[in-house]
Amino acid sequence: MWTKFRASRFIWISVFADVKHQIRNKPQKSFNVNEEYLCALRSRSFVEFFAKAQLIVQESPPSTSSSADLYCRKFSETILLQSDQLEANPSILESPLLVMLPELRGLLIDFFNVSAEASNLCHRLLANLKLARSNSRFVQKLLDSIEKCSSPKEIETITSDLLAQRAPLSDLDKRDFARIHDDYAAVSRSLNITRKKVARKIRSIKIIDRFTCGLVAITSRGLTALVMAADQGPVLRYFRLKSIRRKLLRHQMLGNGGLERVGEQLEAAAKGSYILNREFDTTSRLVVRLGDAVDHGKAMVRLFVERKENKFAVAVAMDEMKRSNVSIRKQVEDVEEHLYLCIVTINRSRASVINQM
Repeated sequence: MWTKFRASRFIWISVFADVKHQIRNKPQKSFNVNEEYLCALRSRSFVEFFAKAQLIVQESPPSTSSSADLYCRKFSETILLQSDQLEANPSILESPLLVMLPELRGLLIDFFNVSAEASNLCHRLLANLKLARSNSRFVQKLLDSIEKCSSPKEIETITSDLLAQRAPLSDLDKRDFARIHDDYAAVSRSLNITRKKVARKIRSIKIIDRFTCGLVAITSRGLTALVMAADQGPVLRYFRLKSIRRKLLRHQMLGNGGLERVGEQLEAAAKGSYILNREFDTTSRLVVRLGDAVDHGKAMVRLFVERKENKFAVAVAMDEMKRSNVSIRKQVEDVEEHLYLCIVTINRSRASVINQM
């Protein structure tokens, strides 16, 4: 008898090991950040998005701050974010699956809130980049005028106009980037932890289903039918049965493919959070570099004013101002491209999460 028990125990252990090996060796889709970047840049949607955005950016600049606000709002509403992706629809967040899993609902709300804050920061940056591009054209025009001027009074007037220009990135707070970076890091960490828990639960359910041959599902349906039939009785018993029925319905919903959908939602949100966190790091460094280039150009203008009697110093300052202005235009294009990529990634990640609901 002991020999038979050991033999049967060995068979069960072997079956369990085979099932676990099959699940672990099941091919999974790998994730490569570089491929995601390249796919986003090569896609037709990004090319069309970039072309439309360039058409709006190249319009005539607004003359007042109120018109600038209207311009920025028009830009954001028409091109950058669609309404169904900018705001989390309450009907989506109240889906039966999220009602059954309140912790997942809280995670997704945090994900949508952080991505909305990131979108607003992108809009503000794009408005500042438009001002930087306009300032660069104005500076180039003034530099060309200085070369044609011979009167010291005219040169002094032009240099005073250069110094009076407002810095395009003066109203941005570097702490905004740090705050969004920390929020994205926290959300991404929570999403990854929850995703791993869901993946382990899916593997456990698959192993149990292999052993029981669907016994758990049959038992759940049978108990659910009994609970639904038992609608007569005392009030206390009714509430207890209602609680049991809710738990059984939750188990049945998660067992009928709902848990896989939860895993797909978490994976899509985690990928989007990770990519955006890395992209915002790059964008913040580019913005800091652009601000340093603008400050360097201002310093060269001050040097030009202070050393205007020294012809050699004036010539050096003029050459440096021209190079600095060209560098600013190039850096504006780099930051703008990264911002467009951030917004496309925000749209893709939010749409991917919504489509899984």
